Order: sequence, then structure tokens, then C-alpha cells
Amino acid sequence: MLIAALLLDVTVRLMLEEMVDLDRLTRPANYVCRQFSSYDRGSHDADNWFANGDCGNYLRQEEGAFVLAEAEGPGAIVRIWSANPAGTLRIHLDGRVALEEDFRALLSGEAAAFPPPFGAMRSRGGNLYYPFSYAKRMKVTCSEGGQYFHVNYRTYAPGTRVETWSQDRAPPLPELRVMPPGEPTTEHALAGPGIVRRLEIDLPQDAQGLRARMLRILADGELCVCCPLGDFFGSAPGVNAHETLPIGMTGDGVGYCNFPMPYARTLEIDVDASVRLWTEAGERPLRFFAWWRGSNALATRPMSDWPVLNATGTGRFVGCALAVRNPVKAWWGEGDEKVYVDGEEFPSTFGTGTEDYFGYAWCNTALFEAPYHSQSRADGPANFGCCAVSRFHVLDDIPFSESLRFDLEVWHWAETSMGYSTVAYWYAAPGSTHDFAPPGLEERAVLPLPEFAAVKGAIEGESFTVAAISAGVAEPQDLGFAEGFSRDAHLWWRDAAPGDELRLRFVSPAGGSRRLVLRLTRAPDYGVVRLEVNGKVLAEEIDLYAESVLPDEERVFEDVPLSAGENEMVVSIVGTNDLAAPKNYMFGIDYVRVPE
Repeated sequence: MLIAALLLDVTVRLMLEEMVDLDRLTRPANYVCRQFSSYDRGSHDADNWFANGDCGNYLRQEEGAFVLAEAEGPGAIVRIWSANPAGTLRIHLDGRVALEEDFRALLSGEAAAFPPPFGAMRSRGGNLYYPFSYAKRMKVTCSEGGQYFHVNYRTYAPGTRVETWSQDRAPPLPELRVMPPGEPTTEHALAGPGIVRRLEIDLPQDAQGLRARMLRILADGELCVCCPLGDFFGSAPGVNAHETLPIGMTGDGVGYCNFPMPYARTLEIDVDASVRLWTEAGERPLRFFAWWRGSNALATRPMSDWPVLNATGTGRFVGCALAVRNPVKAWWGEGDEKVYVDGEEFPSTFGTGTEDYFGYAWCNTALFEAPYHSQSRADGPANFGCCAVSRFHVLDDIPFSESLRFDLEVWHWAETSMGYSTVAYWYAAPGSTHDFAPPGLEERAVLPLPEFAAVKGAIEGESFTVAAISAGVAEPQDLGFAEGFSRDAHLWWRDAAPGDELRLRFVSPAGGSRRLVLRLTRAPDYGVVRLEVNGKVLAEEIDLYAESVLPDEERVFEDVPLSAGENEMVVSIVGTNDLAAPKNYMFGIDYVRVPE
């Protein structure tokens, strides 16, 4: 067995180690990385470039199965994503079925062999980061169709000897964490040859200051990093705590970067902030790059492609961070990612939506953090306000030997003007080029957002925390289609039935025996509910039926025991009105008030 392993160039164990080996990104690759997806095939017509029918498009259908991906090797599948995984997924490696699993279980972390963070459902997007390697060929099929999907895969150089993955011989899963070596230095200028293994910077807390201050890093005299300080660490505007393997922000306001930064002679950190560097001696052929590009007035019509990166030379694309300032509640992210490698006329990576590229789905605003991607800010209501997302390509990095062009479609449901900025992260050989220019202060400014009408003193229902739920889903819902709601949103509980219970927490500005003012939501399919706050029953039955969606009248309750801080509200479904149609037993809360 040892002799056989020595004859292999790529083993399953080696690929699992690559999931945390950021140092290998500093060297040229011996593979290419491409993507199969369900993108709208109409996009092959130049007149239909922004086609958006990105669901249910497969290579073909055979023997009752839908073929998602198929390639000749040697190679490896490195990432699978879907917005609506269903049916049985089969991964065929070298002519045999190597894995047969419920598709949703596989991408949600419920499959025992692929627990979180390898498989996980994040903001309604199913993800699996794991290497399924093969010597000759692969095919991915599913028993059901009608899905949005991505399958990212590597193809190695001809002659590369690759071990074919087998579930019964799979090595243990690695710990997806990077620890810096030794003690840090606070020097801003270093002499080489050397490698910065980790960079930490103490961040100012104000969003305007983070955008105004620039981080510039020069390796051997070349400007390699040119970003607003906060954006470099994967989230903007402001300090939004999130943790990924390569880059993030801690809860106490420290930005960190684990991407290795090699330099042959000198490395200079130009930033107005406290810096800590973990370094070691050594040389590498590729340099680390990160550049920001942004606009505070990006028109959504006509639709366009936003240039994330346009580079020449030899290197690897390793990540993208996106910050959006959306002045309306409509969804801003229908746009697909398009990656052209080495002069391709049509992109070998063509996605299905911006949120899909970042690993979530259905324009969901729930925050998440994971080793390779995050959503660290999403204001709301709906998709209004600031959103910050990131994705880092470690196992699924995209090598290039001549050039790489990465575009994101700007595909917004509304005709408006929005703030839009990206940070591209990549490695490239000295002498490589790109089309970035240092950004000006005006385009980096954090502009104010329009405000929605809010009831004075309202503790908004959409700000409540779900402490426990016996059935269904409770989450904020945009109510722009109705009139009279505070901030055009509420907290919505659906897919429950009589006997189910929802426990909510809200923060009161005052404590004691207080008057509590409550406004709920009424609609044709809402239920009859029982309410209590901090153990006091407010009402045994409140009928929320109405002929249309509208805010209920304010209900006033006296002598409610409240704490100055967190309080608990319990909602129980009792039944529904005889006129309700359909009988969905739903519940919504617009706000509570605690008058002085």
C-alpha cells in the first residue's frame, strides 16, 4: 500500500490537507478549475447575455437520471452547491458509483461522512466542500430535476497520477483552522526573503473611517494590496464580525488575514493603524494581491458586467468580497459570476446568481460564517440597505497561466442607482499585470440610505430574536406590498398548526410594571393565537383573520411585568377563524411599544 501511495502524485489525504494549506497557493498549479452549473443556456446568444432562466438545465437526461456534470480526468470534484437539492445524488468515479446519498442531506451536513462545516445549509443554500478525486473520469447525476446547482472541479495536467476516492478508505476529516507560527512583530517594514503568515490590524469602529483609511502593501517595491481598510478584511461598511479560514474580523474589532504574503527583498505595510505580523524566512514564486474597485452610483439599467478582476500572467484566483448599498427593497443579486481563464471566449465558470456564488440562496438575509464564505451584514427590511458577503477559493482556487477575467453581472429587479464594490484576492508571478487604479476618496465614501417611515418608539417585530419554535419558520418579512406597517416589515411565523408555540425575545428600554402597546398583523390565512409576556397572559385568544393583509389596531395591555433589557413573549396557535382561506394559522407582529 505504501509503495502504491509513493507512485501517486495526488492522494485523497493530500487533497484533504489542501483544504487548510494556504501556502500551496503561493506556487503555480498543475491543474485547471472549472464549473458545471444550471445557468441559462440562452446566454450563449449575445443578444440574450443576461438570460435568467438558471434552473433545471442539465447536460442531458439518461436512464431516469439528470446529469449535472461529466468530465475526463485525472481530476477532482471540489465543491457542490444547490438552492433546492432533492432526490438522490450519485457521484460516479472511474466508471463506478462511488457515492449515493440523499442530495439535501449531503449538502446540509446531515450525511454522517460530511458533517458541518464541510456540508452545511447556509442562508438556504446547500454546500459541500470536499475533494472527490478520480484517475480517469467523473459524472454526477441526480434522480430528480428542476434544480439550481453548481459543481466545481479540477482537471490535472495529463499524466498526473491521482488516487480515486473511495468512501471506505477516506482519511479522517481535517480541522479547518489556521494557526500562526511564533510571536508577532509590529514592524511595518521587513527585509527578505520572507513570508508573512498572518496579518492583524486593529480596526477603527466607524464605517466612514474604515473606508477613508487605505491599506497598502508593497512586496519588493510593487503595490500588491490597495484596499480600504475594512473592505480588505471581507466586510463593509463598518466592523461586522465574521470568521473564515483566510480572512475575517473578530468581535473585538481586529481584522486578520491568513493568506501568505511572500517577498524576496522587502515588504512594506502602509496603513494608519496598529499592525501585528507573523513571519518566517522563505521564498515563493507567486505574490499575494488584493485590490478594491467600487462605485457609489452604479446604475442598474442597462444591465452590465462588473469587472472584479482582469489580470495577466501566471497565478491563482483565491477570493472575492462584495459590499452592496441598496436604496430599495428589491433584490439586487440575480447576476451570475463569469470567469474566463487564459483567453476563453466563453467563461468556463458561469453561475446562477450572485448569492449562489457566495454559497447561499433565495436572496436570504440570514447571516452566516463558514471556513470559505460568509454573509456578515444584511440590513433589511427585505434586501434594502447594506449587505456584505465573501467567498474564498482554497480547495476550489482558479489557476491561470496567461490571464484571468472575473465579471459579476449587475442584475437588479429594480431600476435604481446603488453602491457596489468588490475586493479581488489573487496570487500572481512578479511582472504580472492588472487593470486596477488606486481608488479615490469620493468613490469610497459611505453614503446615507433613505429611511422608511417608522412608528415612534416601536420595537420592531423583525428585530425580535427567535428563542424557540416547535414547528414552522419565523423570520422577518418585507411588507412593501401592504400599507401602514412600521418600516414596511414584520416578524412572520408560518408553516405551523394549532398547539405549536413560538418563543420570542425583545429588548425593552424600561422595566417594571408597565403599559405595553402591541400591533399585530391580520390577513385571510392568519390564525387565532394566545399571547403572554414574561409569564403574564395578555390574551387567551386574538383572532387575526381579515379579508386582506393589514396592520391590526394597537392593543394596549396594562401592568405587564417588563425588564429593562431582554423579555420573553410566547405565542401559541389556538385555531383559526371559520372564514380563513386557506387555513394556514399564520402569525405576524409589527411592533411593541413601551410608553414612558
